[in-house]
Amino acid sequence: MFAAGALLAAGVAATLLAGRLRVPGLVLFLALGMLIGSDGLGWIDFGHSRADVELTRTLGVIALGLALASAAAWVAAVSPRPRESAPPGSAPAPPGRAPGPA
Repeated sequence: MFAAGALLAAGVAATLLAGRLRVPGLVLFLALGMLIGSDGLGWIDFGHSRADVELTRTLGVIALGLALASAAAWVAAVSPRPRESAPPGSAPAPPGRAPGPA
């Protein structure tokens, strides 16, 4: 339980650090994962059984979906909204007609 809390705290710290360093949070999450994973310090051993591989794949797909949804929500929040209609007089004249009053 303590290890899960520590990993959660490390993830939050990585997000805050990423904001200060002006790098994507995903970069620090990947670095943290490589550091504590089986190829780094070895704190998390994914095992080599088929069930472990499937569980890791499923968790990765879920995490990818959450990351994509989060990015889409962020883009939707910061994107400018399209105008409902163009202001009067801003549309080009139809072919064959001179611009101006009819």
